Amino acid sequence: MKVICEKAVYCFPEKRSINLLADNMYKDRLIKCLQEYFGKKKKTYCQVFNDDEQRILYDELDFIYLPYSKTGLEQNFVFTPKSLFNIEITKIIENNGEQFQSIEHIRNDMHELLSDRGVTQLRRILSTDLPVLLDMKMENFDIGKLLEMLSIDVEELSVDLRYMICYNLMLYLNRDKNCIVYIDFPITEAAVLWMKEYVKKGIVFFVNNDVADNCYALLDTCSFVVMSDKNFVEEICYEMSELPLISYVFHPFVQGHMDLQNKKIKEYDSQLSDGSTTFYLMFDRENAQIVDN
Repeated sequence: MKVICEKAVYCFPEKRSINLLADNMYKDRLIKCLQEYFGKKKKTYCQVFNDDEQRILYDELDFIYLPYSKTGLEQNFVFTPKSLFNIEITKIIENNGEQFQSIEHIRNDMHELLSDRGVTQLRRILSTDLPVLLDMKMENFDIGKLLEMLSIDVEELSVDLRYMICYNLMLYLNRDKNCIVYIDFPITEAAVLWMKEYVKKGIVFFVNNDVADNCYALLDTCSFVVMSDKNFVEEICYEMSELPLISYVFHPFVQGHMDLQNKKIKEYDSQLSDGSTTFYLMFDRENAQIVDN
């Protein structure tokens, strides 16, 4: 994939489904381009091409991203008005009424409320000494208002699981589309296993370089990308055992204190810090089955 925005060119080979991104300004600009073009459908924001130099239109792919620590997740779990869960699950219920029979029963019961003895008495009270008997009718039946009475118990769930719940809904809503998912919450074992299941369904993941040490052993194949804004890519294959070290090299703190690092770390940094090219590093465990996207 190639993203062209003004004079910048962000290259990204489509060869792995789980892709770790080194934290630099070019990564941030790439994510911004994908958000605006595929997420917000701003078709003039940039140009995107696949590896065969064919143009990818803004509506041919969806980009899903819930910014870590900037997304109000809690409002979703209590179905507050205008929250993602309230809006989208309301649509799901409306479009699949046969699977939500209780909603229809509630709707009918609300209409029957108008004939209750108590409502008749209330009408008479409100009409006292008036020349007319006031009438009552049922206005719009709002499923979203019903959902506000629900909540999802996430009190004992870790932050990563809470984000995965929200991503699950977004991926369900876009299940018939090609999707790229960007994740910047800290990656745990559960997150890796979750991503690997979605990879089987053709989902491509971009992952911020914030991975727990015990997660690398769960990865059979992935890439690590050191982004630049130049129209050139250098592809290098590494053993999977080298991924933790290379990931470590590109943590912001380590980059800012390279003089304190050992010789091996400095060698990796020297080899992979050329700003005139994007480094696309491929990691494969022995005997892993590789399927290029």
